Amino acid sequence: MNNRSILAEAAVILAISLALGTVVHLARGSSAVGSVPALGKSLGDPKLKIAFVGNYGTRCSTLAPTGAAPPTLPPPPVKQAPAPSPPKPEKPEPPKGSQPPVASQPPPKVVPVEPEKPAPPQKPETPAKEAKPARPLPAGVREIGLEEAVEEHKGGVTFFLDARRTRNFDAGRIKGARSFSVWEADLDQKIDAFIKEVPADLSIVIYCGGGDCEDSHDLAERLQLAGFKDMRVFTLGYPAWKKAGHPIEATEGAVEPPPEGEEGHPEGEKAAQKR
Repeated sequence: MNNRSILAEAAVILAISLALGTVVHLARGSSAVGSVPALGKSLGDPKLKIAFVGNYGTRCSTLAPTGAAPPTLPPPPVKQAPAPSPPKPEKPEPPKGSQPPVASQPPPKVVPVEPEKPAPPQKPETPAKEAKPARPLPAGVREIGLEEAVEEHKGGVTFFLDARRTRNFDAGRIKGARSFSVWEADLDQKIDAFIKEVPADLSIVIYCGGGDCEDSHDLAERLQLAGFKDMRVFTLGYPAWKKAGHPIEATEGAVEPPPEGEEGHPEGEKAAQKR
């Protein structure tokens, strides 16, 4: 449906509404006023239209009941204007060049602070003693532990050589061991006599005071230079052998010397001199 058909239908409906309204209005007017022509006349009579229009005011006054006072309507309430608010007092402007007054503030609260206690003096750290690197053994010489040393001793065919000082050897040694101290001047004479006594392929176990003691390593090098080939170093030494309860012996009348850490190798003697 387009716009034109909608407008046409609206015009028809409006015309019909106006016609019906006119008929009803004329019917009501003819019953109240005698001067108005009867409804039987044609609606197209111009006199009827003129009479209707001209007597409209008369009809309205006739319809009102005679002698009745027109109803009085109460007067509309009068709105009262709100009372004006009192004017706010204006703040006096400070004179130019003057600073505004500063509100007084309470003084800051002072909290007593306790003085810090001095830290206790720290003890200087003792530098850690660097582990002494293990001294390499001569080619063909290996290290053994306690169990293997005990087995070698029980076999009865292995010579045990003590590389410590003679006073330590006399105070206590592995049973059957012989003294070959690397700290004494007669070491070369003992080696020469020993190589004439036993074959060069003799099985030998060398020991000393254990720990940092390197006397057994020194003796192994000297014996290898002399021609001995089958040697082993018992690294734990005499202290571990004695502590384990294996056979030991001592020279009669020998006095127990200081521990091997005090005397018996260079490090021990240096420590004793510092004291």
